[in-house]
This record gives sequence, C-alpha cells and structure tokens, in this order.
Amino acid sequence: MLDPACGSGSFLVRAYYRKRSLNPQKSHVELISELFGSDIALYPAHLATLNLAAREINGEANYPRITRRDFFDITPDKPFCEVPPDHTDILLPELTAVIGNPPYVRQEKFVGAQKDKLAKLLSLRARGLGLSGRSDIHCYFWPAAAYFLREGGYFGFLTSSSWLDVEYGFALQKWILLNFRLIAILESTADPWFPDARVKTCATILQKCADSASRMATLVKFVRVKRPLAKIINCGSDELDARFRAVDRLRDRIEQATADFEDDSLRIIVKPQQVLWNEGLRATRILAGAPVEEGDDSGVEAGTESTVKSVGSDGAGAANISALDDYGAGKWGRYLRAPDFYFDVMREFGARFVPLGEIVNVRFGVKSGCDDFFMPRDITAEALEQSPEQSDFKKRYGIDRAPVADGKVKIVRAGDRSVHPIEAKYLKPEVHSPMNLDRPTVRSAEIDRVVLLVGERLSDIKGTLVANYLRFGEKTTFASGKSSAVPVPKRSTCASREPWYDLTKCVKPGFAFWPKAQQYRHIIADNPERVVCNCNLYDLSAKAIRAEEEPLLVALLNSTLLALFKTFYGR
Repeated sequence: MLDPACGSGSFLVRAYYRKRSLNPQKSHVELISELFGSDIALYPAHLATLNLAAREINGEANYPRITRRDFFDITPDKPFCEVPPDHTDILLPELTAVIGNPPYVRQEKFVGAQKDKLAKLLSLRARGLGLSGRSDIHCYFWPAAAYFLREGGYFGFLTSSSWLDVEYGFALQKWILLNFRLIAILESTADPWFPDARVKTCATILQKCADSASRMATLVKFVRVKRPLAKIINCGSDELDARFRAVDRLRDRIEQATADFEDDSLRIIVKPQQVLWNEGLRATRILAGAPVEEGDDSGVEAGTESTVKSVGSDGAGAANISALDDYGAGKWGRYLRAPDFYFDVMREFGARFVPLGEIVNVRFGVKSGCDDFFMPRDITAEALEQSPEQSDFKKRYGIDRAPVADGKVKIVRAGDRSVHPIEAKYLKPEVHSPMNLDRPTVRSAEIDRVVLLVGERLSDIKGTLVANYLRFGEKTTFASGKSSAVPVPKRSTCASREPWYDLTKCVKPGFAFWPKAQQYRHIIADNPERVVCNCNLYDLSAKAIRAEEEPLLVALLNSTLLALFKTFYGR
C-alpha cells in the first residue's frame, strides 16, 4: 500500500493495524515492508518514519519505507528509498492499494516549470487525461498514484469536493469512468473531516478495472453521511478487532446496497456507472449544439439505462469514438447534496425532464473587453433636466440641446466619469447585471446602460460624434485592479476583433436571460424587446419552441422547482 502524500503517517499507521488484523501471523518487519509513504516535507516524513517504526521497537531491522521526495519524481524503475544497514535500494512494487489525502493547492499557486513538469508526467501516465490549467494540484495525484496500482487494486482519496461539479473535474470524471469501477463517493454533513480546512471534503473509492462491461455495470454509491462516523462505527468496545468488524459492517452496508436507501445515519443514492457515462455523452452533444438521439434517456434520474454504447479503456479513453461520443461533463454533487424531495420528483417524473440546452440555445452575453468604454450609462434624461437652456447645455456637453431632446443623440457617461454625446443609432439598451432586474420582464425604458454598436469602418464615419468617442477610446486606458493600463484597442479581447470596436457580430439577443451567477434571488427575465445583455447573463434563444411558447417557458423557468434544480446542475 502507498500513501503518496503521507504527512506524519496517520493513514499508514491505520493500514498497519488493518493488515495485522487481517493476517496476525505477519511479523512487524513484514508489515512495514509492505507499506510505502512519500512526503515532500522533511519533518512530516521523519514523523511518519518514527510513527511506523514505533509500532514495535524490539526488532533491529525496523526500517519503514518512507521517502522524503516530491511524489511526482518517483518512477517504478528507480529506487523508492533505501534502508539500513547496507543502504539497500527498495523499488516500489505493483500496489494492491493507494490511499491518501493529497495537498489542497489551488492552481494559481503552482506555475511555470512545475506545471510543465506535471503536464509531461500526465502524458506518460494517463495519456489523454487532459487536465485543464485550472485544475487543483490534487487532480494530478490521482493518475500519478494510480499508475502504480495493479489490476483489481483499490484507490481511496480524501480531497476537496469541487471536482464533482466544476469544469476542471470533468476530465477527472472521464478518466475514472474509463479506468475504474467507481465504488463509492462519500460526503459528510455531520463531520468536518478536516476542521481547519475551508473546503468541503469527499472520500472517493475506486477499483482499477480494464474490462468495460464490468466497469459500466458497477452500481456507484453516492453516500451522504448524516451522523459523525465515530457514532456510526461505535462498537461499544476499545478492542481493535471489534472496531474493525464494526467498520466492515459499515463498508458492507454501503457496498451491498442495490437501491436508494436512507436511515438516520446514511443516505445512499445508487447509480449504474453506465448512466454516469451516458450523462457525460449527453452533455457533450448539448454543449456542441448537436441533436440528442431519439430514445436517449441517459440524462434522466429515473435510473433507466440508455442504449448509448460504453467504451473500452486504452489509456487515452477510447480513441474509437467520435468527438460527439466523448464524455463532456457530469454534475455528480447533486447525488450527495440534493434534498430528498429532488429524488422523489425524479423517481416519479425523471423521464419527462430534459436539459434546458436541448430546447434552447444558451449563449454568452456580450464580452466587450472593456465595459467601462463599450457599456456606458445613459444620462440623457438627467442632462436634459439639469440643463433646460441651450447655452448651458452646449457649454456642458458640447452639442446643441435640440438633437438630444429629439432623441437623435444620447448623452453617456463612461466608466472614467467622462461625458460624451453619441448618435442614438449606435447605442442600444443593455442589461448589465441581474441586480438591475426587479421583475421577470425586461423593459428597455427602465434600463440605464447602453452598448456601443458600430459596424462601419472609422474612415466611413468621419466627423460623427461616435467617431470622436472611438478616438477617445483609442487613447484611454480605463485601468483597474482587473485590467492593465493599456488603451482599449490593445486589450486582448478588443485586439482580437477587426475592427477593435465592432461588437455587432456579438449581439444576438434571445427571448430571455439566465443569470451567470446569483446570490439571493431566482429571476429568469423575459426579454420581449430583445434587449442586449452583458456577459454577466446568458441569452436564451428559441431552438425548438414556437414564439408563442416562449412566455410559457419563461414562466416555468421562474418556478420554485427550477430554482431548486439549478443549484445542482448550474455553475
């Protein structure tokens, strides 16, 4: 057994006693010779060595297999460690089990050479895994450690739960489904397994399996632990073997579940591994805008299995399948955290639900590259009210009052507080944030932001007010904590456009808005006037529904049921 980030050796000591319980005939020297630990830090590695050696201090050959190294430097063909008295080289054998709690380090903390090193390691040990650059470092420990596992070997990691639902975790999900039987994922609502950690923790149990049929037939157990484990395991005895028997009973209770189950201690949701894979295939098709095959029920919660074929494991994850038959995404956290009501609804009506993306196109709002410039505030009404006289108006805004009063020109305030007149035909109302919405309908007359939409070349609009504003943008930086002090055209998003200011190709207003994020309220706003939205929202455009059905869909999207669902499927 190996713990690739062993710290002071807690898991190794537990494993020592577990092995001794399973085979009392084994000597102390035999037991420690079968336990391997690695830690990059010197002090924890020393503690792990001492903690294992202290299990029995009578023998002279009391040398635990602990190495103080970067685990990502360990290879099967070079010595894992050396032991006294003759400095004997010890190779890491093919393993029966890997367990661990790899460090939680966010991707922002490791850069450059370290990221390049990990990418190279993945190319050798998990070809095709394709972890994104946003992956936390624990994601690299999974394939790096599992590489040493033999067929049928077990793998157990305690990690942050975020990989169950976020984008960087989807590649890890695919790798698991193509290489392992996913035995169980556990999360506790009663135990802060790491009291000092600020992240939610889950335990994941896998078994290495090359046989596709066996993998896909596995019944995956999503276990919500509702009481402290110490109370669930409590056997009424301090005797170690009695404790292990109690642990075995809990393990068997989980592994032998074949249907959803709940009592005061646990809730177990059972899903065939094939269903998890098919959900990922369906997500790929939705994200690609491709039609989902008729009869494909792979996304439903009712547990019915799709006819979509499973795939074999060739290290790369199935080179024999097309891009649309590849695993795209899975929202596994809902199986652990959704309330019982959610599963009641899905058992009864699951087959009648479809993902929103199958009936509408979900599209980013406008990504301008510099909202302070492209999405100014419309202060026309305020300007007219404050300067009712022509002379004062022209002095303030550099333009006659009449065309502004007639609606041909608008007065806008940019993000640097500067004020500019612009022809109204180049400006459209823009919803900038869900905070601006107080009802599930958007009305342009109530919006105070506009978006600049200029499709002509600058030479063709010479002498216009909008041309003056564009020249202002060419030399203004709008620097902030999120952006560097460069003129607007030199910002990366703007520089990628030709011309740099043309947002007209980005504007495709839909019939409703879906918020990109939310805090307190659930509002899905109807957009009857086809107002433009910022990328703080998504545009929903009809793909498979008639125009007269759009308001009905908006009403459904504002229901409490959808407010509940989106917390388990959304970002």
